[in-house]
Amino acid sequence: MKKTFSDEDLIKNLSLYYLNRHLKKKPIEKYHRTIDESPLHDREKYRKKSEILLLNSFMHHFPDVKFENFTCESPDFIAKLNDKKIGIELTEVINHLEMKKVESTLNKMFRQAEILLEQEDTTKYRGVYFLEFHPNIKFDNLEEQEENIINIYRSIKKIKE
Repeated sequence: MKKTFSDEDLIKNLSLYYLNRHLKKKPIEKYHRTIDESPLHDREKYRKKSEILLLNSFMHHFPDVKFENFTCESPDFIAKLNDKKIGIELTEVINHLEMKKVESTLNKMFRQAEILLEQEDTTKYRGVYFLEFHPNIKFDNLEEQEENIINIYRSIKKIKE
């Protein structure tokens, strides 16, 4: 069975839950049920539930905020306070410079693969893909990055064939 969530994801969420253990859990349970009933993919449901854990302390300090939409993409959540709608976008801060570099490089590589696919057929390749990389993947130089872009491109094409 293919793992939907990494060990790192699970450890991070367990830590968040532990840090928020003193806060009320009832709203979170209700919000999780709402997300479970949505048509989102399992990975997306997991991400939304993780974001709710991040919101827990916010909800503790602003109990009058009522959430209306848990499954939208941008903003991450829509809430209401004093008859005004508020869009909430969560951003995870990465403090480690090397991790920022890796994330930025991966984003650029995926964008380049996306451009290649769109040149062929925008609608055919539209979707959500889960690609797993070898732990020792290298992209320190331009040649390695270009090779990875081609590999991403080929993997997605193979999935769609």
